[in-house]
Amino acid sequence: MTNSSTINASINCQVAAEQERSGIAPSRIGSSQPDVLSAIRLIDQGFENSRSVIRLILFGTLSPLIVAGFGFLWFARFFADLAAQAAGAGLTDTGVNILSLSVAASAIGLSILVLLLTLDLDERKRRLVRRYLFWKLKRSSIDPLTLRALIVMRATLPRDLTLEESYVRNKILFTPESLVSRLLKE
Repeated sequence: MTNSSTINASINCQVAAEQERSGIAPSRIGSSQPDVLSAIRLIDQGFENSRSVIRLILFGTLSPLIVAGFGFLWFARFFADLAAQAAGAGLTDTGVNILSLSVAASAIGLSILVLLLTLDLDERKRRLVRRYLFWKLKRSSIDPLTLRALIVMRATLPRDLTLEESYVRNKILFTPESLVSRLLKE
């Protein structure tokens, strides 16, 4: 492990020295157009590579609600059967009490499932994409402000469009000033 860390450190030193010789500061990627284009390509690639991870995270956050909703409905069915058995055995008061518990459990279960239907999953997915991509790419040499602004722009685009296509059509949107103003509007 120490060999790989020393190799990575020497590569990072070589890259930093090359960037100093070429006049590109590592933390100022938004300063020139080719650097913005390379950042755009990196973000587009990261966005394409992270789709399955985002779906998995989204499913992981929603699955407890799904399990809880159907669990309450299962308990409601179980208690309804138990109430029918109690009423059939002549325990009417107990049957009514258990039936009221069944109705309450079904109301909770249906409320949870209706809540799932009313969630804005697109906005939640966009938020997850922004957080995940920033976390994944924050160790790169891209300026964090530029990185965050480009990720926000990419998350708002439709799935079949890329930032690079937008960059080719309108380069004015990708100047450092317009990136910062776009980020502040979020």
